[in-house]
Amino acid sequence: MVDGRFVRAICLSIVALACGTHPAEIPQPDATSSALPASDKSKSAVSEIDISKIGRIAPKGRVQDKDYNDIEVVDQLIAKGKDSIPFLISKLDDGTTIHHHVIDYWPGDMTVGDVAFVILSDFTTDSTWARATIPGADRDTILGKADPNAPGVERVARFVDKYGRKPIRQKWEEIWLKYKDQIVWDDQQRCFKAK
Repeated sequence: MVDGRFVRAICLSIVALACGTHPAEIPQPDATSSALPASDKSKSAVSEIDISKIGRIAPKGRVQDKDYNDIEVVDQLIAKGKDSIPFLISKLDDGTTIHHHVIDYWPGDMTVGDVAFVILSDFTTDSTWARATIPGADRDTILGKADPNAPGVERVARFVDKYGRKPIRQKWEEIWLKYKDQIVWDDQQRCFKAK
């Protein structure tokens, strides 16, 4: 097996000779350097996650509950830590239709924004499935208390039909700005929380 550094050195030497430059005059990249700073690498990697490929979400449990869901997209988001939250927030007003079944009984076509909302809601709900772990992230605060007994899928659809997606994104942006420095992943509860 040929070492990549050896191949790079040979290529640079050939280019240098062709250009009339001595190979030692060509700056060599540091072995630990990258085109992107560390913070930009994680943002870039998060942005490459395609949440439209989430697959089917079980009707019971949160998206991150392995007893009910084993979803690669969710695992990828969790692996990115709290950087996944602003990424999901940026998708909340994305009306791109998902052309495969995601959630049972979802009224109409599901969109990327709908999936982002479901993931954010689940990521900020404790393991009892009853309490939000970040103030203001509960569905009543985000969607209002109209139709509190209606299933969640209907509440989201009705809210979007009446007000659009922008107010949901704005509320989540406010939550993020207020709590971003306090948010951590809780391994025991398998959710993000504000400490």
